[in-house]
Amino acid sequence: MDHVRDLILNRALAETPPPKLVVLDLSAAQWAERAGPKNSSYPAFLAFARDVVEMLHEGTGWEVEYPKDTWRLDRLPGLTANAGKPNPRNRLRFDRIAQPWLRVLVKRWSRLRLSSGLAIGTVINDVTSLTRFSTFLTEVLPEAATFATLNRSVLERYLAWLSTSGAGPGAKTDAVTSVGEPSAAGEK
Repeated sequence: MDHVRDLILNRALAETPPPKLVVLDLSAAQWAERAGPKNSSYPAFLAFARDVVEMLHEGTGWEVEYPKDTWRLDRLPGLTANAGKPNPRNRLRFDRIAQPWLRVLVKRWSRLRLSSGLAIGTVINDVTSLTRFSTFLTEVLPEAATFATLNRSVLERYLAWLSTSGAGPGAKTDAVTSVGEPSAAGEK
């Protein structure tokens, strides 16, 4: 009887392959959750391993990163790192820009600035400012469908909104210099 049971069990196991988990089947966040406490090197190793496998699978360069809404700057060769503060894991997050037309302009402008040799930190700050501008548009002017709908009055409202948003003086300065620039890049 045990022989028959073993035969049936072995046959069932042979026909049903064990589930396998491929590194890219889970996101980095899911691997971190599975790794357990962060007080060991295991979570960091899993994150590194997944990143390496993903890079080998997808490749590197503008052709790979540009279509994405989060650019991994360590995968773009030839960028100018910030002196004294190099961070190989820097990311540019365009997914937080709610307006598709603005996201397209900001991505084009960011690629132009990074390719021109501007420091990574400067471009990150500019994208942060434009993300803040996107939040303003979402809250105050949701009907803005193109950059052409923006005018001096809208920019004045944005500066007033910034003063109540809790952003510091640097954010206000960045707001003045960053908001108009992507449209110029989009027109070239």
